[in-house]
Amino acid sequence: MLPPVHEFTALESLSLTGRIDGLGSLLNRCRHLHVLSVTYTDSRQLTLPLDGEFPVLEKLSLSGNIVDLTSSLNRCPRLRVLRVTFCGVTLLPLKAALTSLEVAGPFDFQLSLLGFKSISQEHNNNTPCLASLLRIAARLSPQEFLFEGCSSQWTTEPFPSFHHTTSIQMNLGPWISFKPLPGSDFSDLEMLSLSACNIINLDTMVTLCPRLRELRVTEATGNIKFHSRSLQKLYVSTDRYTHRHSIDILTPVLKQLELVVQDNGDISVSILAPTVEKVWWEPFSLGSALVFDFWSLGSLRLETAEDTCSPGVLGLYMSTSRYAGAKTVFSEQMEKFLVVDFSVLELHLEEKFEHHFGALIRDRIGDSVMVFKINRQRVTLACKV
Repeated sequence: MLPPVHEFTALESLSLTGRIDGLGSLLNRCRHLHVLSVTYTDSRQLTLPLDGEFPVLEKLSLSGNIVDLTSSLNRCPRLRVLRVTFCGVTLLPLKAALTSLEVAGPFDFQLSLLGFKSISQEHNNNTPCLASLLRIAARLSPQEFLFEGCSSQWTTEPFPSFHHTTSIQMNLGPWISFKPLPGSDFSDLEMLSLSACNIINLDTMVTLCPRLRELRVTEATGNIKFHSRSLQKLYVSTDRYTHRHSIDILTPVLKQLELVVQDNGDISVSILAPTVEKVWWEPFSLGSALVFDFWSLGSLRLETAEDTCSPGVLGLYMSTSRYAGAKTVFSEQMEKFLVVDFSVLELHLEEKFEHHFGALIRDRIGDSVMVFKINRQRVTLACKV
């Protein structure tokens, strides 16, 4: 329980997180706040005190089982920035809350964040409610939009335009797919993160995002294709159930690339990213193109130097493979994976071994190795390439 105190007349900023007892009583003593942030970590209803105003409150952040949001906002006449995350509510009350907020608008404040977390379902088919919820959220035009919930029914729904939204993060479960509508507008979108949900023709949607700088896709299905003139960070991991034939990436200003591809066959790889500085590649493949005799390539890391005086580093994470593979030309395989120039080679060998690996180096990498050092199971080589 909060201790008995008088009004906090000098308090201008307050941030509270956890199971908060006596919140209404405390806020009644803090009428001169300029910044207020409240995060409930339990299922109790979260609202501002019903009596009185917060006459100078400018920034408000609420996260929890929020009720009567519109009434709370009406008691903040000078509010400039609102961040709100609904947690642990059902779809229908959430839709009603957003509808009430839309009807009461427009407001003078900026909706900096609109988030939905741990949204529960009232009955089996909530698909129409989910679709209308997204449409209302798009019309509210938050600067950032976050949706972490789930749908238990296989369905494909239209994905509305978020005209002025700069960041979208969604994690709804693998059984729901979205399809952007013709004429969709994502002209202000800078970051898009999709986890375990699918946007049909995502490659086309990316072309509708001229300011997109960061794209994260987990459990991606089908072929990988991204062409973007603005993209600087790209992370893609694939699901293990669908087969893919190609990876096609055309990103002239890309700085960081991370690919985690789960597939058992050879994949056609085409990557054009002339400014890339960091690459992480995990093929998770048993195809012959990624097996070097008894050595299997588990992942690849490429870090280019920030200045021309420092060496670029190529890291290969290899382990003994029980699968026999045809001999491959190392340089040809590395060309697929965007490896063009480096000065330091690192070999990370997962299993203990007593083999002489000089033959491996000469046969697979070349005769340019100058020095190598062994430190436990890590081998670091400096070479001319």
